[in-house]
Amino acid sequence: MEDLHEIEGFSETAGSDPIGATVKRPMAKSELGGHYKHETLTGVSIYIWKREQKFLARFRYNNVQTAETLAADPVAAGARLRGIMVEIEQGTYVPAWELRKRPFKHARPPQQTLRKIFDAYLDDVRSRKGHKTYRNYLNRSIPILEFAELAAVVRRFRYAEDINRQFAVECRAAIFKRQVARNGQVATSPTRISPGHVCNIMLFASTALNWARRPDVNHLPLTFANPFTSDIIGKRPRRDPIALLSLPVSLRIEMVQAMDRYQLCLLAPMFVLPPRPEDFAGLMIGDIQWDAKRVIFGARMDGDDHNKTHVSYHVPFPETLKPLLEFCTKDRKAGPVFLRRAVIDGKRYSRIHATSAQEIEARFEDLLVQAKQPVRNQNDRKCVFRQLLCRLGGISQGQLANEFKKVLALVRPSLKMRCYELRASITTDLLTARIDEDLRQYFTGHSTDRKILARYQSLDPNHLLAPYFDYIRPLLEAISQRWRELGMLGVGGQISTVDGAAGIDQSKDC
Repeated sequence: MEDLHEIEGFSETAGSDPIGATVKRPMAKSELGGHYKHETLTGVSIYIWKREQKFLARFRYNNVQTAETLAADPVAAGARLRGIMVEIEQGTYVPAWELRKRPFKHARPPQQTLRKIFDAYLDDVRSRKGHKTYRNYLNRSIPILEFAELAAVVRRFRYAEDINRQFAVECRAAIFKRQVARNGQVATSPTRISPGHVCNIMLFASTALNWARRPDVNHLPLTFANPFTSDIIGKRPRRDPIALLSLPVSLRIEMVQAMDRYQLCLLAPMFVLPPRPEDFAGLMIGDIQWDAKRVIFGARMDGDDHNKTHVSYHVPFPETLKPLLEFCTKDRKAGPVFLRRAVIDGKRYSRIHATSAQEIEARFEDLLVQAKQPVRNQNDRKCVFRQLLCRLGGISQGQLANEFKKVLALVRPSLKMRCYELRASITTDLLTARIDEDLRQYFTGHSTDRKILARYQSLDPNHLLAPYFDYIRPLLEAISQRWRELGMLGVGGQISTVDGAAGIDQSKDC
């Protein structure tokens, strides 16, 4: 039989045009290095053809007809041809269609700038960790790119594989000189960049370069030495483990006495219970077990709305908080527990509302379809669900923090503190009340590595937290006293619905 490669003008089918006619891609004999036929030491003959201005190598390998596109440039095509011949002689050649199925890339990493590597890494982060993490990493990459693209730096370090320890040292020194504005507001007075944020920027660069040299990514050679080492990255400032409490019980009592009606309902549970502020902002009515006096913090919507550690746990609440939680949820069967002040005051409305958990789930599915940002992972779904809670009138984590700052400013105008400090103070109170370490990990929502489920699954959590509730008894009494001062109790101890969340029309959301 005549060899296929010896047929002049052989062509292949490449597909069909819009009306179904077959499209031909004709090939013609060509030469590389002055030869049409190239022989290897193992007896494999390689024939050079040309199709659409690109050189092709055609040969039979392991009794299988094989073809590989080399390149359009004769020099590059010749280099690849020599590589194929060496691989065939060594027995390591893998056809191109099979190579695409392999986990590792075999081509030599291309020479790329730091900008292209960061761009590829950020796209990978966007698909794995969500839009919020992507935006944080994007902001961290900008100072490094601003330094790397200076004319004096480009002359010495043109490509990413050229950077070395000197680049990392000079980059860190340049970032320390940066002046930044608070929250990116250009009109505010610039300040020095914090050492902690410099550490975040350096850590991002180190992580991106390590990702780029992975064999399955192949943006940098495996021999590349990452210059952003631990001594260049530095260490974040550590909190003093035995520092004085930021928000002791006495200060929390003063803040409770300065709260208005809305702030008392919103912040009092956070002054007593240890979960994170974002967990309180996303708390739903169905998460409260009234008979058992417990609040469930964990995954909702099959895990789409989750906490930081993806751990579900329940926290008992004292009898003092029950009237406040009932006041927040009165006459509502589903939705967020804590509503915005504007919703309670009737200043904000929405066209959507939900009266059951099934209706909330249906609206969540609709929002996933209509989302403007692409929903690629679980973190993106969580953002969509929290947007739904805000549309239903729920409070966001930022608005919750603003209410905390307002109360703190009334009591301690000179004291600047985050809402998250409440969690640290309550955890310290749990330690002072001699709550077991495993229980502290559980009630604060940390991962317990399954051991706590085996040890405490049959115990009563209300009884386990009783020593802590006794320790903060003055705070609980202050909450009850302020509750009575604001006239929140009606005749016979019933909850009054005047100016409260119980009087909200279900169709009035934010």
